[in-house]
Amino acid sequence: MSVDDVGVDGAAVAIMTDAARSRDLLCATDSVAARIDELQFTLGEGPCMDAFVGGESIMTADLGEETAAAKWPAFSSEVLDEVGVRGIFAYPIFAGGAQLGVLELYRRQNSALTSSQNTAAHVLTVRLGAVVLGELENYRWSLDEAHYPRWEGSHRFARADVHAAVGMLSIRWGTSVADAGLRLRARAYAESRSISSMAHDIVHFQGRLPDEDAS
Repeated sequence: MSVDDVGVDGAAVAIMTDAARSRDLLCATDSVAARIDELQFTLGEGPCMDAFVGGESIMTADLGEETAAAKWPAFSSEVLDEVGVRGIFAYPIFAGGAQLGVLELYRRQNSALTSSQNTAAHVLTVRLGAVVLGELENYRWSLDEAHYPRWEGSHRFARADVHAAVGMLSIRWGTSVADAGLRLRARAYAESRSISSMAHDIVHFQGRLPDEDAS
């Protein structure tokens, strides 16, 4: 993936399903792009999630503007304060008529993409569609790590643990999967941890299940 043609500082590709409630980070150009994706997944809000749900690109040149702050209050605040990013540009990825995920681009400065840069981003999503489709065809949904393919480079599925952890907590708490997911996100946010890290500890028995949240 080249970010130079689009004129941005970094990018990530996220696979999404089920109205963006299930998602996985496929690759990221740097830790900032990965963190931006993680914050949206943890907080449950952000331009990339909206781009997937709406099926249209979301162009946010400045997260500090009133409109962005009102639409994604927690996300905008966290991104501005933690990683110093001002612009987020999200493009849905399609392949074979199916919507597969989102291309997430960021800029540290608060400036809009030019027309040619926007066109370059759309062209990139077309190319990524085939790549994402190939990754999905090779991936096997299993909790057995022996069934996972060995990825090269930055390609990895980081969030299988999240889906497993939500299922475990749903059973423990006697709640719906949706409610368990919301509680897990809230707990990760309150403890300033990534939801992926917390889920890994739960699934791999490196921490007790949070019974105190069941009330």
